[in-house]
Amino acid sequence: GKDSMYLLDTLQKFAGETGTQIACAHFNHCLRGAESERDAAFVRQVCETRGIPFLLGSDDVAAAAARRGKGIEETARDLRYAFLAEAAGRTSRELRIKRPTQEMARVTITATAAVKMV
Repeated sequence: GKDSMYLLDTLQKFAGETGTQIACAHFNHCLRGAESERDAAFVRQVCETRGIPFLLGSDDVAAAAARRGKGIEETARDLRYAFLAEAAGRTSRELRIKRPTQEMARVTITATAAVKMV
């Protein structure tokens, strides 16, 4: 979404100013069919254009939720966080992003990024 792209822009500017490197990790929840695939392809293309390493993870969240007997939101969060932890380990950079959630018509945006000097 727009918030994530803004965060990527901000982190890239920060990296340029401080001489650090960033990587972008995108998790496809496979909840919106072709639209989810287009989102992933868009983020990959942006990263390739900017020279930002890109890591893609995906899982069928709805199927995983059914197997686990849990809700889709909880399962999506668990799978996304597991992927982000793995991605951070693979790139030796830490990047943790909590996406916005909407609860009772109130939107809260929380973004946390930890950048390890490389």
